Amino acid sequence: MIGTKLIDAAAKVLYDETNFTFSRSELLDYLASAINAIVAAKPDAYSVQKRWQLAEGSVQTLPSDGTYLIRILRNAGADGAKPGRAIQWTELEELNRADPNWHNAPQSNTVEQYAYDMRDQKFFYVYPPMEFPPSWVEGVYNAAPARYVDETQPLPLDDLYEDALRGYVVGRALMRGTGREGEEPDNARAALHMQVFTVALNAIATGQAATEQLRRR
Repeated sequence: MIGTKLIDAAAKVLYDETNFTFSRSELLDYLASAINAIVAAKPDAYSVQKRWQLAEGSVQTLPSDGTYLIRILRNAGADGAKPGRAIQWTELEELNRADPNWHNAPQSNTVEQYAYDMRDQKFFYVYPPMEFPPSWVEGVYNAAPARYVDETQPLPLDDLYEDALRGYVVGRALMRGTGREGEEPDNARAALHMQVFTVALNAIATGQAATEQLRRR
C-alpha cells in the first residue's frame, strides 16, 4: 500500500476530499507520526534482514537503525559477500556456566554461537570472540524506519496496519480542528478514531499471539 491511498481514505473520512481543510502535506505528516507510533508500540511491526560487519571481541551491537535483535542467521565472510556457516543461538547463562572466561577465548573470523541479554537486545555476544579485522554476519532485527516523507512510495508497514494508520491520521487531524473562527477541535470524534487505532493494534497483536500458540503445538 502506498501513502496516497491512505491519505485519500483519511480525507474521505474527514469529509475533505479536496484537501481544503487538511492539506496533503499535513496528513502526510500525521501518517509519518502514525508509523512511528505503531513501531514504538509494536517493535515487530518493522523488521530488516541484512548483513553487517561485527566488531572485534565478543560484545556486539546492532546497526544504527536496529532496536531489537530477532536472530543472527549466518556468517557472511570478510566483506559481507560470501554466505557461510550457520550461527546457533544459545542462552547467555549457558555460555557463562560452560566457561566463565569465554569472552577471552581465542578469537576467530567465524561465529559459531550468539547470545543476548533479554533486557536489552540492541546488544548481543558472539562466540568465539571476533578477531580483527572483523567479519560480517547476516541477521534479522526490528528497526526504526526512516521517516516517511513521500506519499507515492510504499509504506514500510504491512497492509494489515491500514485501519490503525487511518484511525491515527484522522484522529490527529480532528484534534487540530478545522481552524474556522469560533469552531473548536472535535475532541470527542478525535478520541473515537484514536480508539480505532488502539483497537486495531490490539487485534493484530492478539491474532499474532494466537497464531504463534498454534504453531508451537
